[in-house]
Amino acid sequence: MSLSRSAGRAGEVLVLTKSLGTGVVAAAAAAGACPPPLEAAARASRAAPDAPALEAAAAAGVTAGVPVGEDGLLGHLQQMAAASGVGAAVRVDRVPVFDGVLALAGRHRDERADRNRERFGENVDVHEQVTAEARALLWDPQEDGGLVLAVPAAGLQALLQDLGARGVRGIAIGQLIPEPVGRVGVVTPVNRLGVTGGGSRTAAVEPPEGAPPPPPPPAGPLPPA
Repeated sequence: MSLSRSAGRAGEVLVLTKSLGTGVVAAAAAAGACPPPLEAAARASRAAPDAPALEAAAAAGVTAGVPVGEDGLLGHLQQMAAASGVGAAVRVDRVPVFDGVLALAGRHRDERADRNRERFGENVDVHEQVTAEARALLWDPQEDGGLVLAVPAAGLQALLQDLGARGVRGIAIGQLIPEPVGRVGVVTPVNRLGVTGGGSRTAAVEPPEGAPPPPPPPAGPLPPA
């Protein structure tokens, strides 16, 4: 099965199948500053095939999605939104990252993250309370970074259950929205990253696992944290 980045529709929920941070981990490892458990976790994630996620997507009738690679999560989402004629919104506190990588993101980064920000940043709005470390991971170039799948809200739970049965942890991180077309907004009720905070806690009231984030406004300034 192949996914189309131009088949996304407004209202569909965005599901990410792997944690972010392989670029930061590689940069820290090159500097001799990456804890071995974190390096091992990133290596295992890179080695995990996308075939089970693609099979679950096919079973759920999902056709819209994109692999997460060197353009980073935000770069690939921006391209998907533009190709599909929609916008996208991401809840930063729902984005999964490797445990411990947030602490490294401020000191170690793949230089391609700067390229991604320069290339796609004009069409990405990030709430001012999102931390610099979180921004770094959202732009971080990924190696075998999994998939972003766009699934109708009615099929979300079935997809997540099927992913889980195939050994894939799918996380709902945002939604496709009608407008602004070709733009990605990163919103936050908290200023941390990750469904487990990358080693830290997130919101005081966490949405149920796998629940879609509430849709942000379709246009205008991002809401306050």
